Amino acid sequence: MIGHFNNILCVITSVTDQQALVEQALHVAESHQASLTLHLALESLPPNASLVMASFAYIDSQQSLKEEAQERLSAMVATLKATEKPATVVTVGKPYLDTIQQVMTARHDLVIGQARSGISGFLFGADAMHLLRKCPCPVWLIHQETARNYKAVMAAVDVNYHFTREENQVRRQLNEAVMASAAEVALLENARLHIVHVYDAAPRHMMRDGLMRSHQQQMDNALAELKKERSEELATLVSSLKQKFDEKSLGYLQPEVHLADGHPAEGLCRMAESLQADVVVMGTVARVGVPGLLMGNTAEDVLSNLDCAVLALKPEGFESIVPKENN
Repeated sequence: MIGHFNNILCVITSVTDQQALVEQALHVAESHQASLTLHLALESLPPNASLVMASFAYIDSQQSLKEEAQERLSAMVATLKATEKPATVVTVGKPYLDTIQQVMTARHDLVIGQARSGISGFLFGADAMHLLRKCPCPVWLIHQETARNYKAVMAAVDVNYHFTREENQVRRQLNEAVMASAAEVALLENARLHIVHVYDAAPRHMMRDGLMRSHQQQMDNALAELKKERSEELATLVSSLKQKFDEKSLGYLQPEVHLADGHPAEGLCRMAESLQADVVVMGTVARVGVPGLLMGNTAEDVLSNLDCAVLALKPEGFESIVPKENN
């Protein structure tokens, strides 16, 4: 089932202050009956740091740093109340590269990491955006204060299919994956599910700015037709949930569908705020065919302005291109 995870990687940057994140990862892993690996991703020591640190009788090498970190991580895992203790990995280097390489080596299908206030504070700061752009599997960035307390889950979908047949197929698959994953999270957290599409009514903006001339009736007809088209596509998308969930689950979910016109990025952020979404599930790459393609502008703008947890998905066929060396 799309949205179900089997091999989860939880990335932490400390063994002392990310307990809520680890507990949420355990919660998700147990609910999905998935294996869990805790990955302590540390930054490399700066040049000549060993000489400075040795003079203060601290850690004298990258290797001893890694060994000490592994001991502390193992001690932390021993205290966890879990049916099955997670595996552990410690890396010292560039955290986002080490995370992606771990994902590719061990074939993880979900990365869970720490979110703070705003995208600039996610996970390792700027490294979070690298993960959202380049990590080949979904990335779930969790807020410390809302871990395991979700009340509203928002699936942001784009049902604009005015593209080539190949790209439309990718978009449909990604929309279904976003919606199914959002439904999984809503069921997992006993939360409300909202499915949101914001479409850009370009003719209205162009006329308002004097770029186009048209009769009011013609514009109204065009906008009504566009709204009807998107509403029908949304209904078709929502109906696809019947293929992925049983009647009991669907009876609980009862997703609320929201259709609005406006600038997509601004509209999605406003909807997330008005719905008081605890997590937004969305696709971050609009097209395939170019390995390592950067996120689309809408996804980038949305992620830069959200202040809630994010579960970001890539389309099938996405290839992550990262340097082999991380130094």
